[in-house]
Amino acid sequence: MKHMIIVLMAVGFLSLTAYAMAKHHHHKELKVGDTAPNFTLCNEKGEKITFYDIKGKKALVFYPKDGSLSIGCKKQLCGLKNSYSDLTAKGITVLGINNDSVSSHKSFKDKQNFPFMLLSDPDNKVCEMYGTEGWFGPKRVTYLINETKIVGIIKHPRLKDHTEEILEAFETSKS
Repeated sequence: MKHMIIVLMAVGFLSLTAYAMAKHHHHKELKVGDTAPNFTLCNEKGEKITFYDIKGKKALVFYPKDGSLSIGCKKQLCGLKNSYSDLTAKGITVLGINNDSVSSHKSFKDKQNFPFMLLSDPDNKVCEMYGTEGWFGPKRVTYLINETKIVGIIKHPRLKDHTEEILEAFETSKS
């Protein structure tokens, strides 16, 4: 009986792995200089937001999970909240994005008092367009975009010092 359970667990794991691998489409990796894909998603209020309608510099922050499910995500987004005025002083709009629901985003934003929008990508379509899809939601990546051009990509951002990374990357992109 014990062997039967182990075999069933192994078959289940392999099936899940095959499904997950088939689900992850391999899109062309975006790089600095590429045009950022446009999209429309709902924010935490349920309002439809079209990315290209937001003018100027944008930091598109992909993060895996809302709230208490991820201490890292909370630390990263709270760090952005605490130094948000530094970002807005440089004309940078911050948008958080993951595949959690609108209601989850609303609850998380209300609890943490974030000054920036959280966008819901429940079908992972935008995560796929930006190549950030991962096993448990989006990989932690930030795209820096000036109007429609990608001017910087921060992979594996520092959780506490993410604002400094964003400011430095936008400053560097000017040269």
